[in-house]
Amino acid sequence: MDKESELQYIIYDILKMQIEFGTYRYGNTLPRIEDTCDLLLVSVYTVRKAYYRLQREGYITLTKKGGSKIKVNYSEQEIDQNIQSYFAPRKKMFFDFIRTMPYLIEKLEMLAWKKLSSETLDKLDMLITKNRAYTSYIILHYTELIYGSLGNESLSHLMRNTIITFLFPFYNLQDWSHYLFMKPDITSTRVQLCREKQWDKLHESWIDQTKQYLRAITSLYENRITIPIPDEQLTFSWNPHRNSSQICYSLALDFCELIVNDHYPVETFLPSIEKLAAEKNVSVSTIRRTLALLNTTGITKSINGVGTKVLSVEQMKTSCKWTDRKVQKCLLEFAFSMQIFVFSCREIAELTINSMNQDEVNECIKGLETIKKINKLDLITSYSFSFLAVYAPSSFLRTVYSILYGQSFWGYPLQSKIGTRESINASYLAYYEKMICCLKSLDASGFAAYLEELLLTRMRAISSILADVGITEAESLFNFPCIEDTNDKM
Repeated sequence: MDKESELQYIIYDILKMQIEFGTYRYGNTLPRIEDTCDLLLVSVYTVRKAYYRLQREGYITLTKKGGSKIKVNYSEQEIDQNIQSYFAPRKKMFFDFIRTMPYLIEKLEMLAWKKLSSETLDKLDMLITKNRAYTSYIILHYTELIYGSLGNESLSHLMRNTIITFLFPFYNLQDWSHYLFMKPDITSTRVQLCREKQWDKLHESWIDQTKQYLRAITSLYENRITIPIPDEQLTFSWNPHRNSSQICYSLALDFCELIVNDHYPVETFLPSIEKLAAEKNVSVSTIRRTLALLNTTGITKSINGVGTKVLSVEQMKTSCKWTDRKVQKCLLEFAFSMQIFVFSCREIAELTINSMNQDEVNECIKGLETIKKINKLDLITSYSFSFLAVYAPSSFLRTVYSILYGQSFWGYPLQSKIGTRESINASYLAYYEKMICCLKSLDASGFAAYLEELLLTRMRAISSILADVGITEAESLFNFPCIEDTNDKM
């Protein structure tokens, strides 16, 4: 979904939750549209669309003179019920997120701070002066500014999703400060540490806040949520292609994965459009758009009266429309997902392998050995991501890695620009042997370190190829300080 459409949902979710949790009561006026735009750095159009949705669903009334007034009249008992009903079925999800989120974003957090400009640091300093803003607004603004420094739209999308899902509900409680003490000058302190490049202390501050939030959520569930916790718990969801008009991107990735794994071999034809539509439970027009996208990326070629043919890696080099807007978007999504992988795979791989039983480890060894037998050693990284997405001991991590794993297949056409099959296999062979050895000896730390090194080496090479085809942003995505500097802080 485009950024404007996505933000409509975010703003709507923020205001709806504040109304249901009693932040805004019957007869209160919501912030003016212009004020909300100022707080969240979004357009008037985006905010207005969110307000119109609240009006349609009966939460507010909109008039030129009276502004946006709360229409629903929740009693204290109903507000309490809204809060209880929200948190009870999300208990497992909240604790899963808090305990495993650092494995995913700790290094990215530090990298983001290191890349902040002086102008952005000034904006962060100004956040605490916006006394009109609720804490939840400030946190969202704070996160947008920090992670925006990385230029990774997938990461920004994920962080907005997690903020809305996990932090907004807590900070929209009227008594949240009873559970969590937040130093009033914490933002200014971190900004100053960043200006002085005191990365160790900045890192300690982030870790300390994470631990405090875990204690706060534990206290909340022990003392505030009194209704029975249902056995059927909700789980975290994240879909970068939430807009129905972009379903074709998700479907194209599904087909691409099947092609890479030889479910649809090179030189064969995909099933008919009608059959694919029935299998995927979508319209024929959606399949047509999906195949058009695959054709543009050079992965397939539709032949009138014959069908859609799967192209070889060599054919993709000339068939891919590298400068096409849609292709550039897909390649950027690949680069975004790989940056997140680079900065999280070591911690998540070690955590995952240490949690696996012997049969599961043997299954991973078997999968890697199969890759060698079929002479496609470049699949080591994608296979590693796939088993992390299956075996990670956290629903949150499995969800995120599953999406990133899918997006990584947008990089498939780049194989045509990397080198011959023989040279590619040769560059991966040493890593393959070391990673297999580590798995057989149950050396989770060693396996994770080699996976990180392999991915980092690969992406530094691929970033120049991406730049050559017009993805200039890729150079900044992988132009970061030595990753070992970040590892020292873990």
